[in-house]
Amino acid sequence: MNSYSKFPYNKDYKFESEQNIIDDINLWQEKIDALFNSLSADEVNKQTTLVDADTRINIENAKNLDDKKNLLLTHHQEQIRKCMLKREKLAMQNLEKKGLRLWKVDGIRIPINPEWSDVLVMLSGGADSACLTYNLCKIIQTYKLKTRVHIFTGIRVWKSRPWAADVSENVYSWLKNKFPDIIGDRNTYFVPPYFEHSNLGDAFDGKPGESIILAEYLEFLCNQKKYNAVYDATTQNPKDYSGKRMEVRDEDTAQVLVGAHDRYWKLGPLQKTSKDWIIKQYKDNKILDLLKLTRSCEGDAYLEPIVYGRDYRWYEKDKYVPECGRCFWCEERKWALEVNGIEL
Repeated sequence: MNSYSKFPYNKDYKFESEQNIIDDINLWQEKIDALFNSLSADEVNKQTTLVDADTRINIENAKNLDDKKNLLLTHHQEQIRKCMLKREKLAMQNLEKKGLRLWKVDGIRIPINPEWSDVLVMLSGGADSACLTYNLCKIIQTYKLKTRVHIFTGIRVWKSRPWAADVSENVYSWLKNKFPDIIGDRNTYFVPPYFEHSNLGDAFDGKPGESIILAEYLEFLCNQKKYNAVYDATTQNPKDYSGKRMEVRDEDTAQVLVGAHDRYWKLGPLQKTSKDWIIKQYKDNKILDLLKLTRSCEGDAYLEPIVYGRDYRWYEKDKYVPECGRCFWCEERKWALEVNGIEL
């Protein structure tokens, strides 16, 4: 995976125009329209002069006008497809050549292009994503950037952990109150419990349903609202931890997530950072009240004894729900608090 240093910020770079590619697409679309609007031997003969030699031979050998038309349509569609791929490649090249500026926060580099107008953070309501969102806002505030930070939150496990949606909303409200001119929209998406990895596993071409729903809605949202970047706050596992965990977050496998995706960046600046650094930010910035609003526990009302039966029929908004203290996420948080000498 690429590193941030591969894409240094270039304030003088001007995006290369896509207009020539768009004009080519429009040209081929006009040719297709002409074939549908006025199918005649003259039109077919005129358009046959535009194709490559092999296609021309196939058209000349075709038995009737419809067959000739279909060969032309296939050719024109292929030209449009090539143009679309070229347009996508140019869009990514523009992002990469404009680059990323790195802002150091307590030894960790967080990329923000100072020319961005709108970015999106995947805010779950956990300590990691809340910390990243806070630090992005602090950078924007300190350096008087014009960037707004919008939120992307999943409504998930609503039956077995119905409080999760309220936790993320409370975290968003705290951040919105702290940075009213920087924090923008809260976008939510819904994952039916049936499609969760815990139910179906990697049932969709080796991928869990929850990941597909997230990725598709994320792409839709970024294209609809023209967000410049998406931030993922995934962190690294504690060093030498061998218990039950997501192994892709281990020190030797975790990688810095960075990549241009069509017209927006996907960024994961905390993937080489573990939870102790996260908790330290709350302590250093004197925002333990925000930390108290976050929740990492994944104790399930249908599985975990201390929350067993506390499901969507039991839960009411902001009702107290104890943490299980036994899942990996609870253990990780406890470890990070102890490292920083914090008792909540």
